[in-house]
Amino acid sequence: MIYVMSDGAGNFKIGFTATAASLGERKRTLETGRADALAILFIVQGSISDERAIHRLLARHRVRGEWFKRSNAVSSALFILRHYGPGFLLAQTFEQLETYWPFGDKMMPGWSAFQYKVHFGSGAKLPWWATA
Repeated sequence: MIYVMSDGAGNFKIGFTATAASLGERKRTLETGRADALAILFIVQGSISDERAIHRLLARHRVRGEWFKRSNAVSSALFILRHYGPGFLLAQTFEQLETYWPFGDKMMPGWSAFQYKVHFGSGAKLPWWATA
C-alpha cells in the first residue's frame, strides 16, 4: 500500500507499507522527537515499485528522502493518486502535473470538482483531470 502523510507545514511523505497496522507504527516512529503530529492523509493500493516511480516523478520537489514540499505538481499528483491510483498518476509527465493545477496552493488534494466550484465560483476553470 502507498500512503501519504502530512506534517502540517506543507510537506508530504509518500511511502510504502505492507499493512495498515505497520503504518500506525511507522507514524509513531516518525513522530518521535517531533513537536508536531503527523497526519495520515490517505492510503491507496500500490506496490513498492509504484512508490519509487512516484518519487522519481516528483524528484524536483523532494525535501529529503520520501518527503516532498507542497507545489502545483505535488498537489496534482496527490489528488490523482488518491482518486485514480498510481497507474493513472504514473502515466502523467511532471510537466502535466505542474501545468494543470490552476489554483496554486489554495487547494487541498482530495477536493471534488463540486468543491472547487463552490470555493471558486461556478465559472472556475477545473483541472484537466477533474470531472463536474
